[in-house]
Amino acid sequence: ENPEAVPPYVAHWHMSIYENPHLDKLAIDAVLKDPAMKDNVEAAIYGKFFAHSGLVYPMYNEDRHVIKPLEGGRIPDDWLVVLGIDPHDRNPHGVVICGFTKENNWIVFDEIVQGGTIDELVKTLKAKLGKRFPPNLAIIDTSANAPQSLTGRSVREELTQKHGIYLFDAHKDVTAGRLLMSELLDPGKDANGKPLLPKLYITENCYNLRRQLKHYIWQDWATRRRETQDPKEKPMKKDDHLCDSVRYVVMSGIHYRPPGLTVKPKIPSNVSPVTGYF
Repeated sequence: ENPEAVPPYVAHWHMSIYENPHLDKLAIDAVLKDPAMKDNVEAAIYGKFFAHSGLVYPMYNEDRHVIKPLEGGRIPDDWLVVLGIDPHDRNPHGVVICGFTKENNWIVFDEIVQGGTIDELVKTLKAKLGKRFPPNLAIIDTSANAPQSLTGRSVREELTQKHGIYLFDAHKDVTAGRLLMSELLDPGKDANGKPLLPKLYITENCYNLRRQLKHYIWQDWATRRRETQDPKEKPMKKDDHLCDSVRYVVMSGIHYRPPGLTVKPKIPSNVSPVTGYF
């Protein structure tokens, strides 16, 4: 189902245990009632892939957080378009393209996982954003301030000076960012005990981000030290570039405003046109 997939292709089919006519229903019910199977039902009963333990975002649920792609690829005019960029020299760049709505919801509606130069990355961005390029804002990893091995210039310099993208440095507090993302994915319940709607959604076409969220796990001790020490407090630093990019975006702390809003500064009438002073 991924149009960006390249050979070799891998196909898989999920089979529910209920599709096996030879299994006794009482035996299936016993599995469901077994407390030891609580965290394994998705795999054991429905045949779904997932990390068995240690998920950083266990509240992420595709039925709740994944929505249809933008109709015709058209970005709503009243959305603020914000990028989260995790640039790399040797690994592919990870970019999420997000819309911030007037209801203060985040919609991750596209992604880029691409190696190469910044010029090549911007070419892909322009193709995806069309007339909404440049975006209203981009949040970028602070590693972008270091010179690149290929060009000798920093990623920040190329994106701002050459391509006109307005950049903010990412907030690097991983713990605070993780907690905020968790809150956006699961805001809790209202005063009546009814679950509140999420504030962060992902469109179906963001295949890589969806995969990363489902496999984003905590680091663990590799030896018997796990039996004598508390669990590590850091997520595994592998295949997480898009997760990082989303975290940068939601930690930006921006407030919604109409994308076309312009503010004319108020200049007192008694300002000297020559000196600029009162």
